[in-house]
Amino acid sequence: MPKDRELVLVSLLQEATRIANEADDIAGAGLPVIRAVCAATGWSAGHLCLPDPRDRRVFVSTDIWYEDDPGSFAGLRAAIEGFRFTFGGGIVGQAARSGRPVWSPDVTKDGNFIRSPLAGALDGVGAAIAFPVIARGVASAVLEFFTHEPVEPDARLLEIMADVGIQLGRVADRMAASQALRWPPPT
Repeated sequence: MPKDRELVLVSLLQEATRIANEADDIAGAGLPVIRAVCAATGWSAGHLCLPDPRDRRVFVSTDIWYEDDPGSFAGLRAAIEGFRFTFGGGIVGQAARSGRPVWSPDVTKDGNFIRSPLAGALDGVGAAIAFPVIARGVASAVLEFFTHEPVEPDARLLEIMADVGIQLGRVADRMAASQALRWPPPT
């Protein structure tokens, strides 16, 4: 790995740590981290999926998105608005279940990219990666990134992305600890 690339990835982890330390919740940390990941990796777009409050084993696509070229993933965004990923379903559900990043090098050839049948979902999408945000041993969110061209897995990037997910998990850990301190609610 070129020395410059390694420095960029280490800087990404430091930036994610800073964002996690300053954020009040996962949704608030999501967009800044997505932007930082896209800037450091060259991936074109990213978005946040959160657990459904009624069933935490289902992850829902949110409106928290970043595209380096706004509108370049409009078909995908429209196709998956509010999309629900079952635990283990698609790369988002697999990342949530396994607690590890999941890479789809070419979504057009990946049966696990379960959004493929949705109209517009593959427009301009080459590769995808989903990585979980782990808090208290479970996925509290999943961040997903996209490129326009297929991209083969990169072990070092997967390692850094897993570490970024752990850093973001600290936000959820702080939220849970704060809620525990307030329980039971004042009467």
